[in-house]
Parts: sequence; structure tokens; C-alpha cells
Amino acid sequence: MFTKEKQFERLMQEHNKALHNYLISRFGFDLNTVEDVVQESFVKAYLNFESFDQSKSFKAWLFAIGINTARSFKRKSFESLDALSEVQLLGFYKQENPELVYERLGIIKALSLLKEEERFVLEQLYFKDYSVEQIARQLKMPVNSVKLRISRAIKKLSAEFMAH
Repeated sequence: MFTKEKQFERLMQEHNKALHNYLISRFGFDLNTVEDVVQESFVKAYLNFESFDQSKSFKAWLFAIGINTARSFKRKSFESLDALSEVQLLGFYKQENPELVYERLGIIKALSLLKEEERFVLEQLYFKDYSVEQIARQLKMPVNSVKLRISRAIKKLSAEFMAH
């Protein structure tokens, strides 16, 4: 019979990489942030391990803790940074993972709430893979003006996405 610590350590080793990869794909975290989220998730799981129903899937329970922890990190980071980085925007939209359908639909809904010129620059940049220079030529605007419009659109999109 395993002690609580040994059993938990074995489960942690078994699911660490899967949780790590899942959180990167779902939330677009950088490596440092995902390490923090995974570590905090395992601490929470360990502290609540005695309440875990052994007849259920440990992986599902752990992933639920990981998702909730990641959401908390997102809320905290939104206070000081854009909630939706350019990498995440591109990653969410192009991701084929069916688990991201909800996030993708949320981004599409948030995009629909933007003004036409805001939505246009983001669609050209992220969904049609146009460069900032190509968008500037298309709009007959200076490159810096397009960059500013993109930055403002991302901030507004982030606020809309987090609100829903």
C-alpha cells in the first residue's frame, strides 16, 4: 500500500507533462507561467488529495484544478496586461483542438462587437496573415497608424473577451 505522499508523487509524475501541455494549448501561457500554474495546481491537489474520490479519474480532477488555477492567473494578469496576447489570438483562432471551440467562439463573438475598422485590421493580420505593411498599403495609412489601430483593437478585444 502506498502512502499518500508516494501515491500523489506517482500520479503527479504520470500527469505533469499532460497538464503542462494542455494548459499551454488551451491558455497560450509562456513556459514560465505554465510552470507556475502547474506547480500551484499540484499544491492545491495535494492539499485536497484526501477529499479526492478514488473511484473517479485523477486526471480529470487534476485538470479541473489546473483550469481553475489558470483562469485565476488570467484574471490576475488581466489587471496589468492585455488578457489576450497576439500569440493567443492567433493560436486560439487557428487551433484545431476541439476543446478550444468555446474560446474560439468567444473570440468570434468579441470580434463582432468591435468597430468595422478594428475588426478589419485584426482579421487581415491574424486570419489572412497580411503583414502590417500590407495592411497599411491597403488602407493607405502610415505603418505606425496601423500598428496603433491593431494595438487598440487587441486591447478592446481583450476587454470584450474577458467580459463574456
